[in-house]
Amino acid sequence: MGIKKFFKAFKDAGRGFCDAVAKGKNLRVELVAAAWALLAVWTSGRGKQYYIAVLLTSAVVIGLECLNSALETLCDRVTRERDSEIRKVKDMAAGAVLAASVAALAVGLFLFLDLDLWRDVLASFLTGNAWAVIALALLPVAAAVMAFAPEKKESGRGSAEPEAAEREKESSPDGETSGEKEKSDGGEPSEEER
Repeated sequence: MGIKKFFKAFKDAGRGFCDAVAKGKNLRVELVAAAWALLAVWTSGRGKQYYIAVLLTSAVVIGLECLNSALETLCDRVTRERDSEIRKVKDMAAGAVLAASVAALAVGLFLFLDLDLWRDVLASFLTGNAWAVIALALLPVAAAVMAFAPEKKESGRGSAEPEAAEREKESSPDGETSGEKEKSDGGEPSEEER
């Protein structure tokens, strides 16, 4: 593997991650939660074992969420129709994210249900890291906004065709689509001609 291919692989992975972040509301919330946990560890002055626990659990959840998004995109590309096997595949991928999220929540509870940690965070606020403590207060608000904000409707494979046909119909003076015009221009008489 050449150096060019090596860096291209990183570029492709970065593009994929950005696509997953753009598509996935849950992924954005999980990124904010990871940032909050890291900031809490930093402001409390805890040791590296706290950083390791937060980084590992966050990486597992975020990685599985990216895989879940990729799998959902692939399944939607295969078929938009209701299919019980596709539903099972999507549900299993979501289940993997759920299992990792529950484990991350348990780790978070063990780490952050410690009154000494929060005393240290408060001491950090009083000794000059006010911006970090304010960020700790605002990050959950950002996560809530991302979680409950309405999603933009995507124009998928199936929805683009009716929209194009509707625009074409509106632009046509007699309201016919080009397919209808081709039929009426052929050998068969149109409805009006009969």
